Amino acid sequence: LLCSSGSSMARQAEQPLHFAGKPWVAEVENPLGSLIRADGDQLLLQADRGLTIWLTTPLRPPYEITYQRQILHENAAALRISDMNQFWAAQLESTGSGFPFRHSGSFSGYDDIDLFYFGIGGNNNRTSRFRHYDGHGRRQLLGEYLDAAHLLQAGHVYHIRIVVLLHATRVYIDGRCWFQSTDQTMPSGYFGLRLTGSSQRISHFQVRILH
Repeated sequence: LLCSSGSSMARQAEQPLHFAGKPWVAEVENPLGSLIRADGDQLLLQADRGLTIWLTTPLRPPYEITYQRQILHENAAALRISDMNQFWAAQLESTGSGFPFRHSGSFSGYDDIDLFYFGIGGNNNRTSRFRHYDGHGRRQLLGEYLDAAHLLQAGHVYHIRIVVLLHATRVYIDGRCWFQSTDQTMPSGYFGLRLTGSSQRISHFQVRILH
């Protein structure tokens, strides 16, 4: 599947794309400057502005998500080594048509959604942050790194694992726990992969229900 031009894929092309055997929907800030290509277990995302792809089925805790992700700077020299981002437990509200994926793809467009977020290499690869958005415009900072060991390296294959329990969530990068929250009830919600101004490859995506 190749999506690289045309009108908003999120609001006007409601047919999902398929990656890792699952349906996804894209929200793209600038469709003309974006590329989405899914080929079995491989997903290529490239965008000069904001791009989010949502798994179309909400997930109920407890579960874990694992995948691999890589910044492809050599294939997109005009883009940045920046913004390896993710949303989860997002409380997206359906419209009358039952379609909750209607955002512009801009980062600020998600400020009023209750969700969890991490971003590795934000602000042009200067910060890595973990936040909870409360759905009312407040973005609570739950964790932050500024050192080089917790920023992005082009070409490195990151092994990412998200664990979502009934009252806790944890983010593991390359086998190490970078972020966690243990004092909030985790709701059912949507999972999304996000980037801004970069080219990335995602592979080996799996969702596992925990018992």
